[in-house]
Amino acid sequence: MIILENISKNYGKNQVLKNINLEIPASQSLAILGANGSGKTTLVEIISQVLKPTSGKVLFLDDVGKKVSRKIGVQFQEGYWPVGTRIIDLKQFYKNKKYIKSEEGKGLIDVFELNDILKKEISLLSGGQRQRFNCFYQF
Repeated sequence: MIILENISKNYGKNQVLKNINLEIPASQSLAILGANGSGKTTLVEIISQVLKPTSGKVLFLDDVGKKVSRKIGVQFQEGYWPVGTRIIDLKQFYKNKKYIKSEEGKGLIDVFELNDILKKEISLLSGGQRQRFNCFYQF
């Protein structure tokens, strides 16, 4: 479980987050929605320990409520790859050539709607296509 207790974040005089309290049960997903500039990225960066809050704390607890240290995976808004790099190249490099043809690989390619862009250069993809690839790449 992840618990946020009175999380606040200031950038100079600008208070981006104010006394955020939240419990995220283990094995649950959470969507954070809000307008541009509302603090979504700041909150995720605090949860993932990339950024420290101005005040408050983030706790990671196991099933019996004992504090544990956790690594959190985050896909930021921008991911940069060398020019000419294609989705299929990275997936084959990080998994193996057989993974793309496996049932799991094919299923994820379908889920993230990547069939038409697998062989395109990542630098030529739209922002939404890059985000779908980045989600796929995490698996």
